[in-house]
Amino acid sequence: MIFALVIIIMSVIRGIYAILAKNVQKDYAGNFAQDVYFTMMFFLLQFVFLWALPPYRPLHIEPAQLFNPTMFGILSMIGTVLFFNAMRIGPTALTNIINNFSMLVPIILGLFLWNERISVLQIIGIAFVFAALFLFNAKTQPKLAQPESEEKKETLKWLFVAVMAAVVTGFAVSFTKRNSIQYPEYFKEYLLILCAVTVVATLPYVLWAAAKQKIKLIPDIRFLCLVAIMAIIQDVYNIFYTIFVGQVDSALFFPIAGVCATLAVVVGSRIFLKEKLSVKANIGILLSIIAITLLSI
Repeated sequence: MIFALVIIIMSVIRGIYAILAKNVQKDYAGNFAQDVYFTMMFFLLQFVFLWALPPYRPLHIEPAQLFNPTMFGILSMIGTVLFFNAMRIGPTALTNIINNFSMLVPIILGLFLWNERISVLQIIGIAFVFAALFLFNAKTQPKLAQPESEEKKETLKWLFVAVMAAVVTGFAVSFTKRNSIQYPEYFKEYLLILCAVTVVATLPYVLWAAAKQKIKLIPDIRFLCLVAIMAIIQDVYNIFYTIFVGQVDSALFFPIAGVCATLAVVVGSRIFLKEKLSVKANIGILLSIIAITLLSI
């Protein structure tokens, strides 16, 4: 019951986050330098707001605790770079679909490293999850698009980059689960270190981009407000995620969290952004419900 409530809260948060992200991307994301600047500001504000969120106690950070968040930060940035590179050289929908397979990495690691179990019904449920995510991401080809150009994008290079992005992202998430198992009470420390690592890693490029006048170092007020709201929302999501990822088997947590978050984004876009749901999206919603049922048995 508690897990179900947490998933609902996390899904609603992801839906709100996605709507805010679309507004930020539409108005402020025009090139790579702006993307990096947004990333730095996003994690910097997360770092700031984390101090105001519970638990309220003295921080406990040992040298050993630095490994997991540092590895997550490094792998997450590499995975993001590979993902956007795959988006640039290949088809967007297929890249997103392949990236969804990143959840298989922590599920497989859970079987070997954390002695978790997976049932036949859960395997079927995971298959339904991927089918639902495929339908949510699959898009019909634009009428003016040329089939030849789309086919050229589906190269071995694109496939390799897309698969590597999914694998690296999956390993990054595994460090969050590892930290949750090793240091279940110190999730706030983990998130603070993670944010600090990301800010330190992106700051040199941001300063260089500002010197080259590729970005404005002083942010626009509207941009700052949107990113601040996103940071608070992400902090709340991360706290729930970091606490429960170590308490629930990977074969249950990652598929349900993934499909519920996507479902929330689809429904939220329909309600607030007035985006119409296609037949494929409606079938995806039905498959999501079936998948959640099978995974929960």
